[in-house]
Amino acid sequence: MKVAIVTPTFPPYPGGIGRFAYHHAIGLGSLGHEVEVFSPLYDQKNKNLENKLKVSFLKPMFSYGNAAYVPSLSKKIKGFDIIHLHYPFFGGAEVVWRQAKKLKKRGTKIIIHYHMDVVGRGWIGLIFKLHRMFLLNSIIKVADRVIVTSMDYARSSDIGSLMTANPKKFVAIPIGV
Repeated sequence: MKVAIVTPTFPPYPGGIGRFAYHHAIGLGSLGHEVEVFSPLYDQKNKNLENKLKVSFLKPMFSYGNAAYVPSLSKKIKGFDIIHLHYPFFGGAEVVWRQAKKLKKRGTKIIIHYHMDVVGRGWIGLIFKLHRMFLLNSIIKVADRVIVTSMDYARSSDIGSLMTANPKKFVAIPIGV
């Protein structure tokens, strides 16, 4: 299968989601799948990443912290059997969501790996709250499957009501060694 992994960060950035996406890509590749990783280019240093993965660092239109609006992603994710989106990815999740109807028409499956709820204070907290209110449910609804680390976490998270409404869409894959 041809798999696109869409992640907000990727090595050499030291964050957890990017590290997870790296090992996820390596694992899928070792099973014989054709894998390409898409992540924002926050810094010219990530261009020099040397490994056996196909990684496309996309130049964001704008970014703030680990949020990056990457409209070029919409053209890059065409032609894949699976789009595996690591969430939260503000600026990337919305691109996948906007393309979902076209992708599904071509037979592409969308998997969202829901890593965590986002919280914040002040104006950033307000942005997160608005995102939850107006976009999160729509993003989750376009997914064919949603991966969570535990059903208990999913039930108590921002996506809990969606899980209750459609429990077969959700699958728990615990973090482990």
